[in-house]
Amino acid sequence: MKSKLIRTAISICIMMLVSIDAMADTGITVGSVNNAGYHPVLWQSPDKTESRVLNLVSGKFYRNDTRETLEIRRVVIGDLNGDGKNDAAVILSHNTGGSGSITQIAAVLDIDGVPVHVASRNLGDRSEVNSIKIVGDSVKINVTSGGYYRGHNKTVTFRLKGKQLVGPSPFKL
Repeated sequence: MKSKLIRTAISICIMMLVSIDAMADTGITVGSVNNAGYHPVLWQSPDKTESRVLNLVSGKFYRNDTRETLEIRRVVIGDLNGDGKNDAAVILSHNTGGSGSITQIAAVLDIDGVPVHVASRNLGDRSEVNSIKIVGDSVKINVTSGGYYRGHNKTVTFRLKGKQLVGPSPFKL
């Protein structure tokens, strides 16, 4: 009876340690993504990003002298690169101080527990993302154009391949 009780107690302790270890390495969170650095996508490019990094605080970057902003609009968490850790697909809106705002999707990976922006795609000027979800290793986005193709709606799917989000541009840039 005593040995059975000891075995049960040991089993419970092992299960608790395994659970704690699994919770400790679940990947990045919405909170950590909201305070990460991002490379804005170039205005007329489908996937080239600027070399500079804009560091967000609570999901926002603001530069006083130029009125430049970069803001998170949506975040979905899932595994984008198959390593078993939580990564993120992030919808950003970037305005350099003028009348347009480029909507972009950013792939953010968990690199040793730190959110690292590795790739982006331009979704168009003033585009609105209606829905975004991670399905397997792909990101499916339904987007409505707010710029040149105002009101046009498309669903596109992107996959992270290395350091590039591969998939069709929803609207001609």
